[in-house]
Amino acid sequence: MRRILSRLQEQRGQAMVMFIGIFTVIAVVGVIVVDFGLWFSERRAAQTDADLPALAGARECMLELITKVDHDPTWAIEQWFDENNGGNAELVADKTSTDCEPQDNGELCVDVVVRHESKTLFSSFFKSTGIGGVAGNIGAHARACAGAANAPWNVIPLDTYKTCEGNAGPCFNEDGSPKFGTMCGLEFGAQGTEDCDHNPRGMLDLDTDPPYCSDTGGSGSIEDLITDGVPGMCFVNEGTSCGSHPWADCASTQTGNKQDVLDGTSARILKNHLCDDNYPDPDGVSLVDDLLEAAEPVPPSPTGIYQARDCDPNTPDKQISQRLVSIIVFDDYPDQNNTGYPIASFGGFFLKGCTTTVKECVDPDHEWSVDELNCVMDSQIGQVVVCGEFLRLTVEGSWIGRVDPSSTMFGIALVDWESGGTPVPTVAPTVVPTVAPTVAPTVAPTVAPTATPCPCGTKPNGTCRKC
Repeated sequence: MRRILSRLQEQRGQAMVMFIGIFTVIAVVGVIVVDFGLWFSERRAAQTDADLPALAGARECMLELITKVDHDPTWAIEQWFDENNGGNAELVADKTSTDCEPQDNGELCVDVVVRHESKTLFSSFFKSTGIGGVAGNIGAHARACAGAANAPWNVIPLDTYKTCEGNAGPCFNEDGSPKFGTMCGLEFGAQGTEDCDHNPRGMLDLDTDPPYCSDTGGSGSIEDLITDGVPGMCFVNEGTSCGSHPWADCASTQTGNKQDVLDGTSARILKNHLCDDNYPDPDGVSLVDDLLEAAEPVPPSPTGIYQARDCDPNTPDKQISQRLVSIIVFDDYPDQNNTGYPIASFGGFFLKGCTTTVKECVDPDHEWSVDELNCVMDSQIGQVVVCGEFLRLTVEGSWIGRVDPSSTMFGIALVDWESGGTPVPTVAPTVVPTVAPTVAPTVAPTVAPTATPCPCGTKPNGTCRKC
């Protein structure tokens, strides 16, 4: 018994030693977790400090892409960064590329790399006492590209084409570029003719379930699709045919009742007149001036760069006039019904109104009546034509892709990339920071993530990469 009691007395205090050891380990892990939390927070801040200057630089690339005049993304990036970062960040000059480098698809891109001085609470103690430390500078990189919108908003089931048997389409020049500042007609006869001066169908089978743009056999309401826009997603076709491509980047032409198209166009125009300061504009004053703002500080012109005016700044969402729409552009004349055609590009289009002939539509001296401006017409009086003009627009909420000579809608987007790979847009561009030579932006744009068919990019065979 004495021997047992003696051994128990020898083990006194061992529990305390174990407790102190375990507590020390827990404390060390705890303080490291706290510091890691600070580092992750700092990492998010660093990413913001990289993303937003990249968008500011990409905006300058967008203007350079459209105007063919050199802009200065370096100034925009540095100015935005100096005015808006939290003070503990620096640009990594040797890794920041700001010269609008062209990519495989024709986009112009900039890269921004930043480094943040890390905030620490406990790790610095270990470092100062000579024990060592794991704290380091937090970095982030971002790439933003400017290019043509390849999945824009507000698509309606009217189309146009660039060429037909070697001749330019009604809205295009011989070189395939759109006629800016000039009215053109989108004819929508029920059957039409084979004359290349006209578009015999002018309407598309676009009533399918997302994410499809079109499909043969669709039977949606043409009037509703024109009034409200197409619900499915439409993309620029990266190939040359529709034989092996999904319906997301092809569109099927359809015949239809021209009265439905007339009623749909009229209903769309009459939905609101928030931007139409001169409505109903019977004297021929251009409605374009009411609907658009210059995208850069230059005098407005028929070939200028515009962004949609916010018709009602008092509402949380940007209100865009119903007269501004997106239409699908084909390379060639769609001469067959129920046949898929590759989507070449998208055009930003201003709906002026309706006339009974193409000649009236393009006549600069034509005196527009209120009924013509609102498309409240009797389709039986002749071949009714939807009239309007192409505009160079900066757009929001679209993926950015290759630039086609017929492109009229441009934007910017943050992209992910792999070494040597083609950038794949992963977020939709939203409000672009405006950078003028004398005014630096102070309000950060909100970059809202959007769903993509392949959020982590595509493989060379066209399948999605695993995230």
